[in-house]
Amino acid sequence: MQDVPTQNSEQPMQEALRHELKYQINPQQYEQLRALGRSRMQIDPYTMNGIYLVRSLYFDTRQHKDYQDTMGGAFARHKIRLRTYGLEEKMFRLEQKFKKGGLSGKRSVLLSPAQAVGVANGEYSCLKELPGHGPKLHKILMRDCYTPALTVNYWRDVFFLPEGNFRMTLDWDVSYGKPECFLSPKTAKMTPGESPTVLEVKFNTEPPAWLYAELAKIGVQLSKNSKYCRGMQKIYGEAE
Repeated sequence: MQDVPTQNSEQPMQEALRHELKYQINPQQYEQLRALGRSRMQIDPYTMNGIYLVRSLYFDTRQHKDYQDTMGGAFARHKIRLRTYGLEEKMFRLEQKFKKGGLSGKRSVLLSPAQAVGVANGEYSCLKELPGHGPKLHKILMRDCYTPALTVNYWRDVFFLPEGNFRMTLDWDVSYGKPECFLSPKTAKMTPGESPTVLEVKFNTEPPAWLYAELAKIGVQLSKNSKYCRGMQKIYGEAE
């Protein structure tokens, strides 16, 4: 599949919290949901025919605290990741994705390619000079001794409705690699994840009235799914 544009409408959520539901789906359900998205929602205009490649580098403490918190279902937890889209590497975003119960949000800062290379190599000093959440992210990374931990790549179908900031995404063809894979995407040897396709539904207050009826008709069920945790288990043999 060809590269996709690196810019997209997945703009950073600064502090605001919204609902995020995840479902594991099979290939038939994927096709049904993709057809549903194309018939009842809008396609993200910054994608290639509604699809883009997501590349993420996750960071964690030496004790893998974020992994342990996610696996243990901690009420309040977060993950820190460096993310870009496609293979052209024009735009990078360092994100702290946090969850409180059933709600999630993001704090993020945009990085230039040169700044992203430094952060991917564990050099965080540039964050202190960036506007917005840069200094806060620098403090967390340094205080808790975060280091690059895992690369996760996957393809994503994106659909949205402006009302209620509703988004539906379908993530598939997930692969995992060690941190150095993030900076060499065209030559890195990634490990296929053998992971299910994941449906994610995100909204501010209420989803569209028809959503749950359609999901029940297709037969999808709410489930836990963390690409980061699956990757840590796959690459490093972390305990499930």
